[in-house]
Amino acid sequence: MNKLILILVSLFLPALIMAQSKAEVGLMLGGANYQGDIASSKTFSFKQTQAAGGIYARYHVSRHISLRGSLFYSKLKGDDLEFVEEGAWRADRGFNFTNPVYELSFTPEFYILGNTIKRKSLRPYIFIGIGAAFTNPENNLVEKDIDAVENEPGYYPTSHFSFPIGAGINFDINDKFTLGLEASTHFPLTDYLDGISEAANPDKRDWFVFGGLTLGYKFGAIVPTYVDTDGDGVNDDVDLCPLVSGKLKGCPDSDSDGIADLQDACPDLAGDKRLKGCPDADSDGIADADDQCPNTRGVKALNGCPDSDADGIADINDSCPDLAGTLAGKGCPDDTDGDGVYDTVDNCPTEKGNLNGCPDADLDGIADADDFCPLVAGNKNTKGCPDSDSDGIADAMDDCPLVPGISNNKGCPEVFVTRGNEVVDRSTETAVNTSGYTYLVNDIYFNNTRVKISENEISKLDDVARLMKEDPSLNLKIKGHTDDTGDIKLNDELSMRRARRCYKYLAAKGIALNRMTFEGLGGTEPKYDNSTEEGKKLNRRVEFAFIK
Repeated sequence: MNKLILILVSLFLPALIMAQSKAEVGLMLGGANYQGDIASSKTFSFKQTQAAGGIYARYHVSRHISLRGSLFYSKLKGDDLEFVEEGAWRADRGFNFTNPVYELSFTPEFYILGNTIKRKSLRPYIFIGIGAAFTNPENNLVEKDIDAVENEPGYYPTSHFSFPIGAGINFDINDKFTLGLEASTHFPLTDYLDGISEAANPDKRDWFVFGGLTLGYKFGAIVPTYVDTDGDGVNDDVDLCPLVSGKLKGCPDSDSDGIADLQDACPDLAGDKRLKGCPDADSDGIADADDQCPNTRGVKALNGCPDSDADGIADINDSCPDLAGTLAGKGCPDDTDGDGVYDTVDNCPTEKGNLNGCPDADLDGIADADDFCPLVAGNKNTKGCPDSDSDGIADAMDDCPLVPGISNNKGCPEVFVTRGNEVVDRSTETAVNTSGYTYLVNDIYFNNTRVKISENEISKLDDVARLMKEDPSLNLKIKGHTDDTGDIKLNDELSMRRARRCYKYLAAKGIALNRMTFEGLGGTEPKYDNSTEEGKKLNRRVEFAFIK
């Protein structure tokens, strides 16, 4: 028996070692795990894993076939006392053994993808072979006074045919060294790896498994000078698709867009590399397959559709695509008072009117809220009140309503001289204040594109309301502003909404509407430098101009 095993092994190992042009030698290092009468009832347990290793010689016969000869060693062991949690019978029986195992084997290997496809790639393989296992088990049957036939010297042989079966994967570290990972199961034709059979379970044979790393050294070039598996004229070493014919680095490109089908999400349609090979007809960066508006540039948030008024509603679903609106209004702004003027441009959103959304009872083109004489037609210079002599002083306050005069003389004529940019009363030589407005409360500031008044700014509005109540002679102009960022029209609307928000707050505080006006100036009157972020922040404001 032993002679036959040695003869078989001696026939193959010299051939492997001598064939240096396609030969490789190496080391195996890992762990072995015994399975038999004293093993755990579980399939695998690390408690009985032992260090294992060996040497091998390999000869590459062809692209898919290699032959290997190996010498393997491990000292297997098993002990009932390591598995007492599986049952009290383990402790009662108390068997244990050790066995140094040498295995000399010959194993043909089959490389699933070939061992010359892309030298630097992973090369998986499987194998099944034949070998000889040499054992010398030692157990404690005698110590435990077990009367078993296996205690008789020479009762069972210590060399056996063995059949290793397994799989692995190799990778070239460089042109000479190969690193691998391998797992195998070894089936010696014996039930005496542990030296116990009749005294335990004679119906099943013992076996063991191995898992570990391999490190090989190659004597010659394994990869042929030229291999073209798919016949596309591209060497497998540089062919990204070695098993499929193609002209783009060896890969097919069905739509000729310069993107290999392997990486092309739309392999039958020419497309953009940024979109993984899919077309984008409107060049908005959204593939047509994902674009609800494939022929019109749009935004990703709206699945490729445009949103002209930036209200978050795609134009195709927006009844007012040029006016920012709400989802409830199908893209149109709210019209709270139902006067046909949207709230965003309605100066009086809660009051039905005929002049920019505000009522104008005397039809003088001045909204009643801004009209000091809402029932009598007037002009803008006198805030809606009549001015017969056109001197800018309403008739009701003009002592000379039919003769142009000056405000300092209650509408009657008076002689004045000018000094530089000042207007000076000749009789007193004092300058006359012509600006009219006084700013008694600090500006209110807003976040970018926001209309909501923050909690920190509410106190300023409360101060305005307090001053108006303390002095009934005061009137107020509320002026809304923005920075210069964005569309002019949108900024005008935004500044108007900010001013109107303050107007509505003061009205809710009991300030009469005929004492207040508001306007939106957009970004036309910056108070600070718009070239800095701090300046822009301070320009997003509402001012309160008081006048008596």
